Amino acid sequence: MLQSGRRRRGNPQHLQPHLLLTGGKLVMEELMPGFTAQLEAAGMEQMDVGEAHIWDHGAVRARGPTSIKAICVTRRVLEQCLRDRVLADAGPRLRLRDKTRVTALLWDEVCRSVLGVRLAGCEEVRADVVVDSSGRNSPTPRWLQDAGWTAPGMKIGSKALACYSRPWGRRNALILGGVNGTWQVTLYGYEGEQAPLDSMDAYMDFAALLPDQTAYRFLQRATFLTPVMRYAATSNEQRLYDKVPMPPGLLVIGDAAQVVDPFYGQGMSVVAMAAKTLGQEVGRALGGARTAEERRAALRLLSATWQETLARSNEPAWLMATVYMDGLARLMHSDPAASEAFFAVAYLVKPMSALFSPSLVFKVLWLLLRENLGLVALPQPPLQAAGKAGPAAETASAADNGAGRRQHDGMPAAADE
Repeated sequence: MLQSGRRRRGNPQHLQPHLLLTGGKLVMEELMPGFTAQLEAAGMEQMDVGEAHIWDHGAVRARGPTSIKAICVTRRVLEQCLRDRVLADAGPRLRLRDKTRVTALLWDEVCRSVLGVRLAGCEEVRADVVVDSSGRNSPTPRWLQDAGWTAPGMKIGSKALACYSRPWGRRNALILGGVNGTWQVTLYGYEGEQAPLDSMDAYMDFAALLPDQTAYRFLQRATFLTPVMRYAATSNEQRLYDKVPMPPGLLVIGDAAQVVDPFYGQGMSVVAMAAKTLGQEVGRALGGARTAEERRAALRLLSATWQETLARSNEPAWLMATVYMDGLARLMHSDPAASEAFFAVAYLVKPMSALFSPSLVFKVLWLLLRENLGLVALPQPPLQAAGKAGPAAETASAADNGAGRRQHDGMPAAADE
């Protein structure tokens, strides 16, 4: 946990724009009542996704007020508010060790059980349970293997929680409100397309080729406050801890277990939901324990089930049909209710099955039928610039406290080529 609002190690996306989705916001509010107001007092703003200007699948989506509210945040402010709130709520129950590095797990004599951690300088800290939330570069797989346990395998790119069938083209732009009257602007590139960093003119030329000119016109009127930063780690990654035995006394959570592609903005909310699930599992494990020894034993045994529980909570309930999702995306051009249903799932408020309600399925199938009969024109994908093929997305973002001052009226916007 941070001792100040400075950038910390293990957080390479620190300077990129962040959204706290509705599902994550609701969980944080449940765990820490008043946290939304705390973020707003720090200058963060709520955004109604229904009012955002979103160009996708050939047209701008229908706009209108919804119940789906996200918070535009900077990572610096969010982590500082979290730190301050957790320390205040926990009081003397929580001991903060700042500028401290864990160098190894502490094992019993036969490496069958985790008893704590070893710090730099060889200090040992014993614990009933060690929770690894150290991020995507977690050393736990190596530590397990060194102790004779099986290191978890890795899945890359196969567990996206996002509700998008595929990117519509190779270029995308995102504009989010920052703090103190600033904006954060991000340009995305797929399959070899990269927003250039060599000059601001090249950055602007990239934006000029987006078929929807909202972001380009926005940038033309903005005053840039920061350099452009690149962030290229945009895959979905899952360490398969649920497939290997886990030693008693060790739990893994957050990006140390699963990394969600930041393009979809779901990472912080997914971790918040995992923290809530862990709290529920701990409460369930301690429910029948009467003595301190029974509570310790119950917590240590949680290692046998926690990783499977976490994997299930993040597992999509169904496989999405591309044709259906593309039809839904086009339906959202004219149907605000379809947009609200989509973002209720994408923003982790409702389960994915909500996208298959009878009324919504009928609307999508009716649109697909009319398109196949030639009664409705299908939007054509934009022409693609030549580029070296590759599956990953990269972002180039004028971010931190924002790319430009708010010198004009603007709306959160996304434009995808």
